[in-house]
Amino acid sequence: MTLTTKEQIEGFLACMFPVTVQNAGRVISELESCRTDWPLLANDWNKRNVFAQVYLSLSEAYFKQKNYKKAVETLEEGIAEYFKVCEYSYPVKKDMYHNLGIYQSYLGDETAALKSFRKFVFYLTINNITYKNIPLYCYKKISDFTIKDLKNSQITLSDPDEFDDPVDCLVFPWMEKNFADAKTDGDKVAARLMNEAFSYVRIKCFVRNAPLPTVNDPKPSSNDKAEYSNVIMWPTYADYHKGVCMEYHLPRDVQSPNIDEEITFFLQDVDYTDTVTLGDTINITEAFFTKSIEWAFEKETRLLYYDTKSTEKFKSVDVPKECLKKVFFGIRCNEEDMYKVIKALEDNNAVEFYVMRLSPDDIYTFKPEKIEGAQFVAAYEKKHAKNMGCLFNMVSGVMEKISNLCK
Repeated sequence: MTLTTKEQIEGFLACMFPVTVQNAGRVISELESCRTDWPLLANDWNKRNVFAQVYLSLSEAYFKQKNYKKAVETLEEGIAEYFKVCEYSYPVKKDMYHNLGIYQSYLGDETAALKSFRKFVFYLTINNITYKNIPLYCYKKISDFTIKDLKNSQITLSDPDEFDDPVDCLVFPWMEKNFADAKTDGDKVAARLMNEAFSYVRIKCFVRNAPLPTVNDPKPSSNDKAEYSNVIMWPTYADYHKGVCMEYHLPRDVQSPNIDEEITFFLQDVDYTDTVTLGDTINITEAFFTKSIEWAFEKETRLLYYDTKSTEKFKSVDVPKECLKKVFFGIRCNEEDMYKVIKALEDNNAVEFYVMRLSPDDIYTFKPEKIEGAQFVAAYEKKHAKNMGCLFNMVSGVMEKISNLCK
């Protein structure tokens, strides 16, 4: 059989899928013999994914024959050629880098394999959907890190390994399963390096009662109480009502990928489910946006961040200061912490401040009471200046008595 047309090549690839040890020799023979026809696929917009599949199948055939060096060389060539003619098609690029990482793992080039797996995760996590003027709420303990973020107009994304639930991100138990199931040294190296590549994902958790808008439901609604009145979230994530809940409206550029810099951002709601069975493959929703139904009270929306070059455990990202709209102080928040927060935001004239109060009409409902930040700061500083004056006078009196005794 001689392959000379685009349709024949496409048909042959379909017949030979998946590539196996048994058909690998034929795949190599037939595809290598028609190399001069491959540009026909590259030059046809409708056949460019077939062009990529030629390289994927050919490299896999070399891999099945344990010619790992040739598998790597073939797929590296394919990535270079495919990227010349196709700017997008991220799922195809994801598959190419996934396979390249495996071949490099078998070849023993762990540095190159990790780099490929990180590009695989990057293309896996690309999502071009963004949202305008979407309120997102974040419960936080008031700490030095919280004050730093507020003062610097930043949000900090965390390593999911720091989260409460050990199966908060299913990708990690899935990777552990892959490692346990690995039968060869090459598979074990690939599983370990892929796990490391996934470990650099960073996440910021928000609360949002209504689901994110979709084409079919552009304005989803919710009958739940306001996000800042969640009676479970305050003690769980805001230091037993001593912390804050903050309302953000993130701009589109903090939800969008930067393809040139190989950095991805995107927002997605968390799915809650009764049971999960880990299979051979995993998609992005299963990997980072699926949790046990026991956590459904959180109504969580996540901002995912991935940078192929970053290894920071906590990633601080600059945001416009006006994207922070409101700060709600917990019922038990003390004056000193309130002062620290308001003072950190003294250059942000747009933010509004509220103190949560118990509602006499419904004791299980918290009601926000608005306060003026500037007035609170002035009153706090005046009060503590007076206290410092009293303390200074008391200390001065004691020192005077000691001095008289020593005469």
